[in-house]
Amino acid sequence: MDVTTPTSAIADELIARIDAAAPAIEAEADANEAAGRLNERTVELLRRIGVLEAMVPAEHGGPDLSVYDVLRVFDRLSYVDASAGWVAMIPGVQGKSLLLLDDDVRDRMSRTGYPFVAGQGAPNGRAIVTDGGYRVSGRWSYGSAILHCDTVVGLATVVDDTGPVLDAEGMPDLVMFYTPVANATIEGNWDVIGMRATGSVDYSISDVFVPEEMVARGAFTRTLSGRGQARLLGFTGWVMTVHCAVPTGAGRRLLDELGALARTPRGRGGRLADDPRFMAELGRAEAAYRGARALMYQAFGDAQERMNGGAPATRRDLTDMRTASVLMHDVNIANAALAMRESGGVGLRAGRLQRLYRDVVAMGQHLQAGHPTWAQVARDYVGEAEGMTWALNALV
Repeated sequence: MDVTTPTSAIADELIARIDAAAPAIEAEADANEAAGRLNERTVELLRRIGVLEAMVPAEHGGPDLSVYDVLRVFDRLSYVDASAGWVAMIPGVQGKSLLLLDDDVRDRMSRTGYPFVAGQGAPNGRAIVTDGGYRVSGRWSYGSAILHCDTVVGLATVVDDTGPVLDAEGMPDLVMFYTPVANATIEGNWDVIGMRATGSVDYSISDVFVPEEMVARGAFTRTLSGRGQARLLGFTGWVMTVHCAVPTGAGRRLLDELGALARTPRGRGGRLADDPRFMAELGRAEAAYRGARALMYQAFGDAQERMNGGAPATRRDLTDMRTASVLMHDVNIANAALAMRESGGVGLRAGRLQRLYRDVVAMGQHLQAGHPTWAQVARDYVGEAEGMTWALNALV
């Protein structure tokens, strides 16, 4: 599917820069994985390409990529390196949540450049009301890109002496808060099978004052502010884009690396490409991936065309995006198992194919890729979701 957007030309330029920088990014992959984070050379490459600022709102001087172009650009970057693609998406996606704050607050935060926001959205914090704001404490896991950010985001439950404070609907009062990264303690705990270079460490804050103006409620269901297309998707929709673009790029690279191995002579064993059994399995793997990718671009394209007309993305648009995302993860995991089984000693040892296998498996462990989502999307498809909306990975 080919969709024209207000930012198509910008996306084309970013993709060209990614292609030009690909050898330099790939050259850092082993060191980044060993360090459990992107090194400064890689971060600087991403900054020069322009992907770290690709989703900054236009009113704050950014390209404000449309959602379809976000998929295109970060699909391509994740083909080069999945961890680099993941980290590069975080400031854009988490930065969209700043559109939940008042315009004047966001303007003040952006005086020296749009904030690099990173953090996690589980309600693991406690917020105690105090004069002018809250005292917040808590610990969160999976703080992707927090090692490179200047602003930390987290979710906390407002509490008092009796326990959680309830909102008008009788639910715990949850606030998304923002605070300088200097107020956070980096806890580590990122010894994982894959996506190691994302540096998605645990972090904590202890009794930090957060002004009232730096918190937002209803983060995952509210309409965003701003003048660009960001407001037409919502924060939940933007969070979905990470779990769509990155596995799409990594899944393509996995099959390309397996194909390259299949063409390589293996001594007396012959080439994998000469084995009809293997080629049949590879053909099915290609069909599954291409089908998932086509669904992905169709879902994003449908949403984009609606947004091009000035209308917000619908619940069904987000359902289709979510369906494509979980399908892509499932297909990638199956294809990674094929690659590992057929690659023999090549996959057993450290190298690009093994790293892709581990990265694909690690991505599939994410809550956003979980199988309970299949029941959620089915609810919409059978007509049982009227009046509901997506909040992260569930219809509410």
